[in-house]
Amino acid sequence: MAGAGLMLSKMPSFANTEFPVVRVPVARRKFSSKAIEAAIREFQSSVKDKELGWLFNNCFPNTLDTTVTFTTQQGKPDTYVITGDIDAMWLRDSSAQVWPYLYFIKQDKNLQQLVAGVINHQAKCIVKDPYANAFYNDPNKVGEPDDRQPLADFLDECVAARYGKLVEIVATIRVTAQAESATVCASNP
Repeated sequence: MAGAGLMLSKMPSFANTEFPVVRVPVARRKFSSKAIEAAIREFQSSVKDKELGWLFNNCFPNTLDTTVTFTTQQGKPDTYVITGDIDAMWLRDSSAQVWPYLYFIKQDKNLQQLVAGVINHQAKCIVKDPYANAFYNDPNKVGEPDDRQPLADFLDECVAARYGKLVEIVATIRVTAQAESATVCASNP
């Protein structure tokens, strides 16, 4: 078996020039950004390793393609981001998921609105329960208390997890400050 792997690794580059497309089809993507698509094209055209270009195309836009739900509520952008194996939005994880796109928000107003929607949604969640870490998008859904959640007795509607960790709020502040910096710098060159 090891010999077969060694032989395949030494095959000439022309042996496999095509990689399968595994990205979600355009019609099924939850959000699309012209700036992100342009960045993918630019990266793929400038990188020598075609497999790396293929990986970037499949991985970089994955959050936009599969995990965001962008809406407008009361005239303001609102973005829910599924951040794990359960249909819940963790404040820290949703901040991390949109962080790579912050560089591009000055180039794409729709992407800027999506990120603003994440921040707005996080702020609503924090106001609702500052000790909670994760929230459902369904206001009638309630998380299951467990022994690892010291504040689980206080689970409220739409709260998925309540551990009382400050890092969740700090992540929201961090992504808010970075997004503000990116947009202010773009409008005041």
